[in-house]
Amino acid sequence: ILDIRVISEDTVDHTIEVKSFGSLLIMMNDVVKSIAKAHNRQSGKKRGLTSGCSLNYIGSYAGSFGIRLEAEEYSDLLDETKLTPVLHELFNLLQIVNGLEIDKIVKEKSFEYSAALRKLLKYSCDNNAGLDFSYTTPKARFNGKANLKSEFSKTTLTYLDQLISEEIKEEEFTGDL
Repeated sequence: ILDIRVISEDTVDHTIEVKSFGSLLIMMNDVVKSIAKAHNRQSGKKRGLTSGCSLNYIGSYAGSFGIRLEAEEYSDLLDETKLTPVLHELFNLLQIVNGLEIDKIVKEKSFEYSAALRKLLKYSCDNNAGLDFSYTTPKARFNGKANLKSEFSKTTLTYLDQLISEEIKEEEFTGDL
């Protein structure tokens, strides 16, 4: 289960504009798929990089405006799904607190991680909203919490954009064109 709470002046009445809601769902889908591709590629997979990593919308809840998403698969006996390590990577990404950590992400991780972080920060800035994230597995063996404050998102997005524009990377992709 992945919970996302949007905190802004527009969500005080526990409602959200349809356009913002739709872009939140699309943004989260893109972020999870990007991280799944990067994580699974790094693990040595070549096909089906995002299989089992889709999110299903369950519903919304009060608390400014919150949505609950769930993994498309049930967890196994070890309380994991294919989405569990992807969410773990996402929450590691969300734990950034300073410029050094952003430098490390841009320089050491594949571009998908920087792009995913940028999408999260951009949504927060565009909607002048803070975002609270939490996830857990059915037996609570794996869980995490993170938040992006609106002010932090603005300064971090500017810095991240500067780093991305300066970064030159070589990545090798194997496949047919």
